Amino acid sequence: MEKINKCIDDYLKDLEEEVMSILKDISMPLTIKNQKMEPLVLQKKLLLKTKEELEKIKNTNFVAECKMYQKGKNDR
Repeated sequence: MEKINKCIDDYLKDLEEEVMSILKDISMPLTIKNQKMEPLVLQKKLLLKTKEELEKIKNTNFVAECKMYQKGKNDR
């Protein structure tokens, strides 16, 4: 999972650099800047949410149980 997080972090860094280059371009009209940045911001949100969900999975202790067996066992 660390490899995936590193890839996400690297991509987030690239997105940030791209956003900054758009912001620094003073010749570009604001409407064009917004058009170019909107998908980048959405990608960033998605990647951050993905990292959050992966962290939840990593920190979850999964237990293999048979729910049907437990139900039948409790009925006796």
